[in-house]
Amino acid sequence: IASNSKAMTTAMLARLVDAGKLEWTDKVTQRLPAFRMYDAWVTREIQLRDLLIHNSGLRAGAGDLMLCPEPNAFTRADVLAGLAHLKPAYSFRSRYDYDNLLYIVAGEVGAAAGGASYEELVRREVFEPLALKRCRVGEFRRDEVGNVAQPHMRQDDRNVVIRADGAVIPAIASAAAGGIRCSLNDMLTWTRAWLAPDTPAGDSGKPWLSRAQREAVWTAQMPMGLGARQRAWDKAHYSAYGYGWRLSDVDGTQKGSHTGTLAGMYSVLTLLPEKNVGFVVLINGDGGEARTVLNQALVKRYSAPDEGVDVARLADELERERGPAVAQKPADAKREPI
Repeated sequence: IASNSKAMTTAMLARLVDAGKLEWTDKVTQRLPAFRMYDAWVTREIQLRDLLIHNSGLRAGAGDLMLCPEPNAFTRADVLAGLAHLKPAYSFRSRYDYDNLLYIVAGEVGAAAGGASYEELVRREVFEPLALKRCRVGEFRRDEVGNVAQPHMRQDDRNVVIRADGAVIPAIASAAAGGIRCSLNDMLTWTRAWLAPDTPAGDSGKPWLSRAQREAVWTAQMPMGLGARQRAWDKAHYSAYGYGWRLSDVDGTQKGSHTGTLAGMYSVLTLLPEKNVGFVVLINGDGGEARTVLNQALVKRYSAPDEGVDVARLADELERERGPAVAQKPADAKREPI
């Protein structure tokens, strides 16, 4: 599910906040004393919340070559050590620029506070209480879960598997940023858990997540740019990043969403909480535009049903946006958790 993993990471952290083991404003060095950013002042001041909202001052994608392609020999310790050598492009907390490395740090902050590995905490705090039985993080065997979708790319008018999994899927350093795998059914269960504030954790009868922490992850933390398409398609007035969620409005109703993008694997999860509806699109192919069109058609079905927006109309609008056809570069197989 690529970067839809980020919301699961922040949910795990929110559960630790509910348990009194963390605060969003905890300094990172309280939990990871050896942690260093390029600037000493930033090292001292950066908080857990800063790791989650893309405000570090690093340029978009900084350090991602430590993650792509995976699996590789880089460990999380290597990633953390590398951060000290990444010179920022902007001032700390001055602007939004998408980042993956600091989500890995956030996972390690959680591990330090929760007394278990990132993987074990996600299983314990997210998968198990919500009965996400086919979600996987860390190393696992394919035969444990049966069919596992493989990423595909279009080559010579055929869909060809790339990065085929072996019998054992290895653990990867970037799990907290984009390495979780889930079935469609589990992603719909995950979606329902966010639409129902009183969803209990297993047989406990108690809500899986407190209302305070639900509000925290869905609070606009960092302004994002509002693009021309958002203005035209959604009639949006704002766009911001919460804790692992992109937040905006569409036709006057609240929207929370995120995408996941890897070569040959595209996902999107969208919630319209005031409409009590959410949906998931998973595509194991080169499906960026398909994801855009399918997601938007579903959004408009509920946010503005009288407009009659459908897939064909949206595909035509994308075609017009694209303008004259241009030669496409061959797609490569690197991982891009976005």
